[in-house]
Amino acid sequence: MRLLSRVLLVASIALAARLADAAQLGFVPTNPPAPLPAVEPHDAKDAVVPLASFQGKPLLLNIWATWCGPCVKELPSLQRLAGAMPGLQVVALSVDKGGFFQIGPFIEQNGLQQLTVLADKTSGTMKGFAAKGLPLTILVDAQGREVGRFSGETQWDGAEAKSLLIKTLGAGL
Repeated sequence: MRLLSRVLLVASIALAARLADAAQLGFVPTNPPAPLPAVEPHDAKDAVVPLASFQGKPLLLNIWATWCGPCVKELPSLQRLAGAMPGLQVVALSVDKGGFFQIGPFIEQNGLQQLTVLADKTSGTMKGFAAKGLPLTILVDAQGREVGRFSGETQWDGAEAKSLLIKTLGAGL
């Protein structure tokens, strides 16, 4: 009986530590998983890229803008994460009103060409995801459902973030 009590205590402490780590990163799980809103971002050639086109593989969707200091600060870590976790699609969705006319030069000047970047000039992304601020990062499972979100800046290529991504989206990352 004492052994069982100790095992339960240790398990409870471990779970509390994981939840504290997740909360420290700003992670909020979406329970139950929810379908993504029908937003229609564009690529650099102005072609519509439906978010449903990313279904089949886990997705980290980062909503950002060039005028958002914390957004700009975390973009390099998103690019490094994309290179380090090939099983994860990493997409940076800009909400700058100028679209690629505005963000294209920014991406080039900051050496972020390996990052998949989309643009939404309509504010549909902010409304669709009920975003209260930027940056906002949505974690999407392989079935195309939101399973959690991060509000605020995160060091995406850090060990804590990678560990949480694996726990949330699967070990195949």
